[in-house]
Amino acid sequence: QRRAELSDEQLAGLEEFGLLPSKNEHYDENDLLIAKAAKGFFDHGVEPRHLRMFRQVVDRELGFIDQIVGPVALRRDPEGQREAERSKRDLVALSRRMHDGILRTGLRPGA
Repeated sequence: QRRAELSDEQLAGLEEFGLLPSKNEHYDENDLLIAKAAKGFFDHGVEPRHLRMFRQVVDRELGFIDQIVGPVALRRDPEGQREAERSKRDLVALSRRMHDGILRTGLRPGA
């Protein structure tokens, strides 16, 4: 909370809308990344409830990735598990590229 410069109210809002784990859980470096990004949005007048859409989008992406990787992930052998983890990493990277490209296209003048 201090490292991200969030108020108690902002932190509670991020927890309430599922962007950060509840107070009784341990925060990790990913949580700090989320908190710092949220702080930037808050500095632009955005409220925690408006950031809920990010959680919803990510949940849909994770479901999509699980559908693709699911059959391989069900294999019990070590190579199948390694392949599933590689595929997940690849798909996350592709998702980021797709998201970035679509967002940039939407920001073009006249788009």
